[in-house]
Amino acid sequence: MEKELPKGWIEVDFEIILERLSNGANYKQEEIPFEGSYPITRIETIADETINLNRVKYVEADENGIEKYGLKKGDILLSHINSDKHLGKTAYFDLDDIVIHGINLLLVRSVEQYNSKLLNYLLKHYRLEGRFIEAAQRSVRANASNL
Repeated sequence: MEKELPKGWIEVDFEIILERLSNGANYKQEEIPFEGSYPITRIETIADETINLNRVKYVEADENGIEKYGLKKGDILLSHINSDKHLGKTAYFDLDDIVIHGINLLLVRSVEQYNSKLLNYLLKHYRLEGRFIEAAQRSVRANASNL
């Protein structure tokens, strides 16, 4: 039996609410900050499902790089290439700092009309349900059967 949606809610395809779904920058990273550097996210940055600026590296980025890879308030980072334990972890970006989106995390940016905090909770729910692990295992099996 399908549950009825709350009043005013509608069901839509995931793609409709996304402005952007992409990998991040593949810049040369340094362990410690240097003049003109910016923090760049890594898988470890969202290990506790927050944006942990103590677990970043540092990169040089020009204005174009910041425009292309700089995180915006409301962005969600998603761990999509990791062990089952960490697969599907998300972190919601709500900082005023310039932080560069690193290569090993997916950026999920919703359209302005959609509440990205709600999207983050939905992705967390999917993770708890095991949907990311289920999809990853199906993918591996499909690829293995093609060998």
